[in-house]
Amino acid sequence: MTRVVSILLLGLCVMFGASACGSSQSVNTNYEDGTMTYESSNVRMSDVSGFSGLTKPRFEMYATASCSGANCSPQTYTLHFRADPGAGRVRIESTSVLLTVDQDSLIWDDPFPLAKGQIFEVRGQIVTVDCSDEEFRSLANAQTVHGDLGGLTFQLFHGNREPLRALIARVDSLS
Repeated sequence: MTRVVSILLLGLCVMFGASACGSSQSVNTNYEDGTMTYESSNVRMSDVSGFSGLTKPRFEMYATASCSGANCSPQTYTLHFRADPGAGRVRIESTSVLLTVDQDSLIWDDPFPLAKGQIFEVRGQIVTVDCSDEEFRSLANAQTVHGDLGGLTFQLFHGNREPLRALIARVDSLS
């Protein structure tokens, strides 16, 4: 009897732990005025270099997508890159965004709201870029992802990109 209770308690703990992990990878969905909107939770950017300041800010990104109709499949995803707004300003010295996804490169020339060569500081949201469904799925599932965001270099480790894969799974389950 004690063994059965122990096994049941262990099973409940495993279920609770799995649901706790799943909740951290949540995907928000909203259907309003004929538009379905999807949003991933945050993805931590690692090994960030190229910023100035005394305090190392936390860098992260998340993805959003929207499309017409209930439970539709978006064709375009928006990647939102940001720094912790409480950590000070981040200096941007370049106007391009580059993601090296395994062996492929995704490049966005000039997505920043400034003239080429101009240096500016941001707090909070750094930049947003759009990518196709195919590019987004490649980014989410790649073995390695390295990036350059206006002169800031970083990595998006495979484990950190779980929210992107959760977003894809959510879109696929609804369509």
